[in-house]
Amino acid sequence: VGETVTFTDCSTDVTRRILKTGDSASGIPIVVDFESGTAQHVYNVAGTYTVNLEALNCKKDNNCKSDKTSQIITITL
Repeated sequence: VGETVTFTDCSTDVTRRILKTGDSASGIPIVVDFESGTAQHVYNVAGTYTVNLEALNCKKDNNCKSDKTSQIITITL
């Protein structure tokens, strides 16, 4: 709890990534859109969270292909 967690996506040929960290502030899901392949997040409450990642490859005609994955993580004190 309170430490920075770094997420790394190793997908290739990606134009956009959307990471949902699994926790929320005031009931609103926290979404991190990151281009570099890495994102950081701090969990302030211990618990089990489902982290979701969507990697997209969008062409000029807005035709997007996506791939999704999820991982369960546990944050402890």
